[in-house]
Amino acid sequence: MLRATALGVGLGLACGSTAVAQVSPSEPTSVQKSYHIPAGTLSQSLNRFASEAGITLSFTPELVEGKQAQELNGSFAPYSGLQKLLQGSGLETVIKSDGSFSLKLAVPVAQLKTVKVTAAAESDTSYSYATKTASIVRGAESLKEIPQSVTVVTRKLIEDQNLTMMSDALAKAPGIVATTDGMGNPEFRSRGFVIDNYQVDSLGTLYTSTYRPDFDLAIYDRVEILRGADGLFSAAGEPGGTINLARKRPTDYLSSSVSLAYGSWDNARIEGDIGGAIAFDGKLRGRVVGVWQDREFFYRPADEQKQVIYGILEFDLTDSTTISGGASDQKVEGVTWMKGLPTFDDSSQLGLPRKVALNLDWATRDTTVKETFLTIDHEFNDNWSAKLSGMKQRYDFDYIQLSLQGPVDKATGLFGEPGAFSEDDGNHSEGVDLSITGRFQAWGYLHKLVAGIDSRSSHGKEMRNNFEVDFPNGEVGIDDFPGLELPAPTVGGYNHGWPAWGAEQKGGYARLNLQVSDSAHVILGGRYANYRDYSSYELFDGAGNLIASEKNGWREDGIFTPYAAFTYDLTPAWTTYVSFTEVYKPQNSFAGPAEDPTKLDPITGRNYELGAKGSVLDGALNLSVALYSIERDGEAIQDMRYGEGSNFWLPLGEIVSEGVDLEVSGELAPGWEIFAGYTYNRNENEQSDVVYSELTPKHIFKLWSDYTLPGDLSQWTFGGGVTAKSEHANSGTYWVMTDAGWTQPPFEIKQGGYAVWDARVNYQMSDSWNLSLNLNNIFDENYYATLGRPSDGNWYGTPRNATITLRGQF
Repeated sequence: MLRATALGVGLGLACGSTAVAQVSPSEPTSVQKSYHIPAGTLSQSLNRFASEAGITLSFTPELVEGKQAQELNGSFAPYSGLQKLLQGSGLETVIKSDGSFSLKLAVPVAQLKTVKVTAAAESDTSYSYATKTASIVRGAESLKEIPQSVTVVTRKLIEDQNLTMMSDALAKAPGIVATTDGMGNPEFRSRGFVIDNYQVDSLGTLYTSTYRPDFDLAIYDRVEILRGADGLFSAAGEPGGTINLARKRPTDYLSSSVSLAYGSWDNARIEGDIGGAIAFDGKLRGRVVGVWQDREFFYRPADEQKQVIYGILEFDLTDSTTISGGASDQKVEGVTWMKGLPTFDDSSQLGLPRKVALNLDWATRDTTVKETFLTIDHEFNDNWSAKLSGMKQRYDFDYIQLSLQGPVDKATGLFGEPGAFSEDDGNHSEGVDLSITGRFQAWGYLHKLVAGIDSRSSHGKEMRNNFEVDFPNGEVGIDDFPGLELPAPTVGGYNHGWPAWGAEQKGGYARLNLQVSDSAHVILGGRYANYRDYSSYELFDGAGNLIASEKNGWREDGIFTPYAAFTYDLTPAWTTYVSFTEVYKPQNSFAGPAEDPTKLDPITGRNYELGAKGSVLDGALNLSVALYSIERDGEAIQDMRYGEGSNFWLPLGEIVSEGVDLEVSGELAPGWEIFAGYTYNRNENEQSDVVYSELTPKHIFKLWSDYTLPGDLSQWTFGGGVTAKSEHANSGTYWVMTDAGWTQPPFEIKQGGYAVWDARVNYQMSDSWNLSLNLNNIFDENYYATLGRPSDGNWYGTPRNATITLRGQF
């Protein structure tokens, strides 16, 4: 029978004596049991563990004060369970002669640094479905302090759902529409708008095209998504949201993991991860992650070989200054199908089997993503700190592709303009950010300030060679697939392309959080920035001689986007908020009407959000609800007075997007985790009274839940989930060659609602090893994950598939 649990620890902390969690000596102390203890303070976690394990544990309050424990989930003996909870705390377990347990310092007191415990916690506490912090808003603030909708796809969610790519994580995130564009690149939408703001470790990156990489998740601890406009740290662009990838960081303790996975279509993958203290009494720490993957796809021919390596070092220059830096290299090559399916000329789908790709085995793509980064953190005192971050990223790829441009003639089944093309492309981005973060007392309350300056740039190229292919009888149709065989063409020099394009953004930002009462905060801020964009185009003749070129560029200076919010704490667990920011997007690439062909003015608008956030069950469960409205004025609309294909535009669009976001994440009960969200969205161009983004369904529901059986069956965990979307469509105009020349007819491609169900079973083999089976699309739903155009870009969703994973953590 328990004699002292939480009360014993609480009194010990209050009185400064030794805290003791005890049971009767007759209770077993060596048997393995299943535990589901959420991340929290170390004292609370230790007390709960001692109670559930039936052991006596003693420690002084000073040892655990201010320290955090990661989630404990699985079967453990008492000693191994305690050691797991103590990871990163600088403490270790001692087994006493009477079978009881105590704690001691793992290293001398002088070598312990509280700041390092906090740093480790930023990474490792994401090993749960609920997280208390997010770094997407300049520093790890409480989610309740961020007056906007934020989702965190944690490391545990990534592993439980077997997510390996950034696009996988976004596809499972509430409110996000994940699609593939007409060049095989990932694209994401939120609240009816494309997401084009990306961060890595809170440092903004800038992309000038759709050529942005899909990152492997092995090197990241979590993925954070802010839905809606970010007026402070991104400012210009679409108001759909911001994506932040948080890298894995070194730990103070030796920690390693390995996973081996094999799945449908010969998908083999190996991951390795090791980190810890290296030298100088723990002042130098490091971490290395590696990935090898070889796979095919559900459509043929297509395959992929991938290698990823990531390394990071952290070094404490002084007690108040830490420098960290590292690099990563992601290389992917293989037979690649990039264009997706076209439709018939009446916009109806071809109805081909999902296993058929309009591709040949010489259609390949090689990509590399190289990244280097450096960060310096300095603490002036307990209240003020500064951070300098820099990053360079090189995304290079070249490919050769079969070009079967649609639509397909429904009467004959033939493609209109078959051919092939090759490209040599790249997108190189750089970013630097210097910020200061602090808190100060005034008027009897504590206030917070974040201010900084940043610079980000992107420089790309796209050089292309279009060439003919000797098709049998000079034509090709859908009946030729699968089975079409053609010799690989000879690739020559470029015949046209963009040898240089890019963009630069420089600015400053500030965010002041004023506490105006015991429960209320007023947040004021803004961003002041300058923008520059440029591009060049070149055209060559058959001999490779330059015959035409064009250069364009523009800049806009002194653009200010304000931000304001108000939060009110209803209870310690619940906070309500209202927030506002302005929207800004340049449109200098569009020319006005013929009578005034100057560049169009930028799109401007407003982003409003009203919501509530709660953290209940001792912080184990997060809940949020938000009502939002986004208004944009001056959207470019083609001036049809000059016919199809007109290069003249009018700033007449008035876009409104509004809706509701609901989200829940965390532990409903011991052993029962949940991650779910529902989104309603209505968007339209009020000027033309048509839907602005038909690709965004009105209703999106996503759910994932995991449950570990109790008692003697606690080695078994079962999970399942669903992604459900209401009907949606894609419409607009597209270019097509006819007997009369190039025309731009309208189209609309529709799809009804659907639901895709997934499931998982996990067996905890020991303290260190577990074996899991993930089954996706268990009812083999036949649907389109992306609706493109009649010309291309229509992609089937992945059929039913399975992956078995053996994972070890040490």
